[in-house]
Amino acid sequence: NVNFNTSGVDLANDATTTINTGTGAGTVTFQGAIETDGGNDDSLTVTSGTGNVTFTGSIGASNSLGDLSVNASSGAGTIEITNIGTSSAAGVTGATAIGNTNTGTLTLDGTVYTTNAATYTAATGGGNIDITGAATFTTSAAAVEFATSDVDLGANVAITTGTGANVGNVSFDGAIEAANAGTQTLTIDSGAGDVTFSKKIGETNALGGLNVNASTDDGDGDITFTEDIGDASAGVKGTTAVGNSATNQIRFLEDTYTFDTGTTTFTTADGDKIVLEKGSDTTFTTVSTDISFAGGHIK
Repeated sequence: NVNFNTSGVDLANDATTTINTGTGAGTVTFQGAIETDGGNDDSLTVTSGTGNVTFTGSIGASNSLGDLSVNASSGAGTIEITNIGTSSAAGVTGATAIGNTNTGTLTLDGTVYTTNAATYTAATGGGNIDITGAATFTTSAAAVEFATSDVDLGANVAITTGTGANVGNVSFDGAIEAANAGTQTLTIDSGAGDVTFSKKIGETNALGGLNVNASTDDGDGDITFTEDIGDASAGVKGTTAVGNSATNQIRFLEDTYTFDTGTTTFTTADGDKIVLEKGSDTTFTTVSTDISFAGGHIK
């Protein structure tokens, strides 16, 4: 095991610091903050095999890291990360790659994750990516991906990768569920970046609200719902606001989109921009509340 106790760790070698505990159960723990001596040229790579990796303190809150890699290519241990950067400055200026397709559970229990391009990965299904804090994920026109695993929202989550012409794609490769049905919300602002939901939203525990590029300055990125929202019961219980008057298109690839008591609005630019692609009947359902398709035409 490798354990850095309560004092912070300062990376100052102007290169990559590598911690490797092998393929067995060697754990890695940082109980304090991780900083650098500035210059964005100090990177950190952690490989722990089946051992767990825990970051208790913030990463790069004062001086950012160059790159951050934690079990990105191998390892089945759990990973916990509290905070990266601050609300106004990136904690990692290069690539952030956390977890892989064998990672048992990735827990993001902080409130701030400010990076450049970032990928968060855990084993398929099971809600193995747990966002337990009221977290804001921010990049400056760079992509954020939640790969492979389903994502459980334990608090309200906001993701901002850009506004207007800035391009930062946002993708969820697994399903999205609320920890408490009808409570936790998801807000995404991606600018000209595309937003892709590859699996179901709120099939078991509905989200409390869903807002995707709904402000006028959010840009024209495509928004794709590859599978259903909800099922026989609602996938979102509060307000759903998807797209704005510049959105290039909203694509619905499945046939069931179920909402509860909040208003539901889908908005695009003018033209054949609201695209139903199932090739069979598609059903939108609310519980005695308004649903509107604005700007674009349904195709």
